[in-house]
Amino acid sequence: MGVAAYLHVFTGCVIILQLLEKGNKLVLEQIVTTIATVADAVEEHFVPHYEEFIPSLKFIMANATSRDYRLLRGKTIECISLIGLAVGQEKVREMYGWVGGVRGGVRTR
Repeated sequence: MGVAAYLHVFTGCVIILQLLEKGNKLVLEQIVTTIATVADAVEEHFVPHYEEFIPSLKFIMANATSRDYRLLRGKTIECISLIGLAVGQEKVREMYGWVGGVRGGVRTR
């Protein structure tokens, strides 16, 4: 559970917004990959942090819409999936409603 103590470091739509605006997609890709890895490692210990991370991931999916951000969107969907596995079925139900809608929008671009 030692890693779980550091989950707060990655939260915050403001930081993600700044990185998107500055075009730091490589940094964002690494952040998303790290969040996914941590969620996978800490499993049920991620549940208290779910509400902190999901808004940022939603923000990426809603705002990283140009062709240049395809890899970032893919990594974000993968991250959301790993978070879903970590937090369990109840949280997954509420999460996948909006993910499905976003995925549908991504396919049409």
